[in-house]
Amino acid sequence: MIIGTGIDLVDIPRFERTMARTPRLMERLFAPSERTLRLPSLAARYAAKEALIKALGGSDGVHWTEIEIASEPSGRPYFVLSGSTATLSQARAS
Repeated sequence: MIIGTGIDLVDIPRFERTMARTPRLMERLFAPSERTLRLPSLAARYAAKEALIKALGGSDGVHWTEIEIASEPSGRPYFVLSGSTATLSQARAS
């Protein structure tokens, strides 16, 4: 098993251009509750989702829209997993 750390970064201007060029990415990458957020916030959520997928060992069985980044009242973010992604996460954790 390889254990490592890393940082996922998103170039916000490039992310904004990509989203403008391919509007359907919004519904493929983000949960309905996230889609109303500003693009810089979506870019941060994209990076967090990408990091989680890597931590889970890859994207097989993982669906981007089943990973939601929610916020506590303090603003602290946390993951909310649903559907087959939640099931897969539980299986890989045990």
